[in-house]
Amino acid sequence: MKRNLAARTLHAAAMLQIAFLLFSGASFAQNAHPVAPPAKVTVPALLLSDIHFEPFWDPAKVPQLAAAPVSEWRAILAVPPSSDQPQRFAALQQSCHARGVDTSFALFESSLKAMHSHAADAKFVIVSGDLLTHAFQCKYKTLIPQSTPADYRAFVEKTLDYVIGELYGAFPNVPVYVALGNNDSDCGDYRLDAKSEFLAVRSSEVTKTFPASERKAAEDSFANGGYYSVSLPAPIENARLLVLGNLCTSSQAVSFLNKL
Repeated sequence: MKRNLAARTLHAAAMLQIAFLLFSGASFAQNAHPVAPPAKVTVPALLLSDIHFEPFWDPAKVPQLAAAPVSEWRAILAVPPSSDQPQRFAALQQSCHARGVDTSFALFESSLKAMHSHAADAKFVIVSGDLLTHAFQCKYKTLIPQSTPADYRAFVEKTLDYVIGELYGAFPNVPVYVALGNNDSDCGDYRLDAKSEFLAVRSSEVTKTFPASERKAAEDSFANGGYYSVSLPAPIENARLLVLGNLCTSSQAVSFLNKL
């Protein structure tokens, strides 16, 4: 119970960091010019969190997903589920001590359609982390026991690329700002290393929708520690979004909170 509370506390803190830095940046910009305040303009935005996409929902499809490029994932996932899907997934959940059911392909697709319908005018999208399902490592190793660490990392990367790519597809002309959560790594929860190859490879995908003039700096900082800074899009002026990655130090924070 304490561990779950610690994880929730850390994630809530990360979301508060993003929200505070986003809106305080706009406030600082206004205070820097002591003139008559401009007319108030509402800028619609979409804030997402805890997608926890479940690529293991139909265990029979997992070997196909592992062997296929991410460009083929949607077609594989869209095929009707296997006849024994409920039984195999229930067994997998029990084997990995997973509580609750995360986001299946059908639920993710429905959510994307709802986002596109109800937030079509969003000027930007913020995804504050936790793109991968809970117990990801256990589920993968249970279904593909002979895999190598490189195989596992490739599956993690393809899952992240699929989720992020679907968000890009739902909002093709809107910048999407992604932060990694405690579940989003290739070496287990809360175990992401700073300056790792995993971060370096992910940096180009995460910064894909950024302005060309800022992409290189954002890629470098994300590769260094999972954080970045980027200008917010028009009509917002003189404001930046700061995404602070805390995965590389979160294990110590969890340990501290569990002792409280």
